[in-house]
Amino acid sequence: MIRQIFSENGIFLKGEQVEKFLTYEKLLTEYNKKFNLTSITDSYGIYV
Repeated sequence: MIRQIFSENGIFLKGEQVEKFLTYEKLLTEYNKKFNLTSITDSYGIYV
């Protein structure tokens, strides 16, 4: 899903970059539940 979202916008990620974005997504989602950091609640919203 991540690669598709980025490639549709002309951005092509390497494996390491995908892993870093997955880590970012996990951390943002986890801490958003605790501290309400952003109104984004789904994976798609994080990357768009």
